[in-house]
Amino acid sequence: MKKLLLLTSLFFVLSCDKGYEDRGAECFPNCPSFLKQLDGKGFVYSDEISDSYIFFYDSDIFLKQVEVYYPDLDTYCDSVKRGSNTDDGYNFTAEILKNDPKLLDVKISYTDDEGNTISSVYKYVEVCKTPACNEAFINVTENNGSSSKNYYETSITLSSLCN
Repeated sequence: MKKLLLLTSLFFVLSCDKGYEDRGAECFPNCPSFLKQLDGKGFVYSDEISDSYIFFYDSDIFLKQVEVYYPDLDTYCDSVKRGSNTDDGYNFTAEILKNDPKLLDVKISYTDDEGNTISSVYKYVEVCKTPACNEAFINVTENNGSSSKNYYETSITLSSLCN
């Protein structure tokens, strides 16, 4: 019985040491958080007029968003941080609601010109196309499904887009 318990414990510990391709709920709650697992990784969503990039960080700046618009290649770089933000002259607050191994929920709130508080909740979920997660991507959903986009991993870096 002791050997079975030891082997089971060892299996769970080793399963958490795998890369993000192989992790799963079997090691929860000992798996690293979503932000820790994807620290520094970038993902892109492309359509006919723009490329949208998301870069995740396990730090006070936990999300960088970059928009590149065509054909002029205008680039806008924003930081999403815990607490108050003032990127591009806009005041908003960001709150991490959930930071589980495969899920990140972020609530972004701002005050409009009339003094009303506007909030949106963004859900970031890591998804796999194959059982081995060879083609992992991030699904981003806004406000319980009002908008949903798939962002695919990219080798492009934030520093190559934003100075």
